Amino acid sequence: MAKKLPVWLWVPNVIGYLRIVLVILAISIYGIERKVGFWVCYGLSFILDAFDGKAARRLNQTSEFGAFLDVAIDIASRGLLSCRAYPVTGPLVLALEGLVFTVNHRLGKDWKAVVLESSPWIVREIFRNGFRTPLGALAVSGLFLMPAYGVVALQLPKLAGTMAW
Repeated sequence: MAKKLPVWLWVPNVIGYLRIVLVILAISIYGIERKVGFWVCYGLSFILDAFDGKAARRLNQTSEFGAFLDVAIDIASRGLLSCRAYPVTGPLVLALEGLVFTVNHRLGKDWKAVVLESSPWIVREIFRNGFRTPLGALAVSGLFLMPAYGVVALQLPKLAGTMAW
């Protein structure tokens, strides 16, 4: 039944749209000193990232559009947060990550195999088993949590005085 729906309405893609809303909401409410709301929204978006791929495979709703959307949302999520945390360098990080994504996406659906063929052992270890290795988990966690840490670190002096959690 699900295959009869347009691809943009498939469950994994709808999860992706929800992730976009949650990240925009997180960044918006952070500006009005709602730290718990920020962490709840950003954390839910981070957790939902694990479910969209599982839903795609379980529901047989994998697509090139979905794969592209998932990575684009990952980059946008980290990029928006990086821009919030680091106004000078954040946009550069976002642009660089977007450029790398664009170049790799042009290699087609087997881009990982092409890139990893000539990569150092540590990069291959990070990518092994779909990032399901200790180094892979560390890399993915760092990608998502480093911008969040930056947002918090910039607010630490304010937190000490207001504790507006």
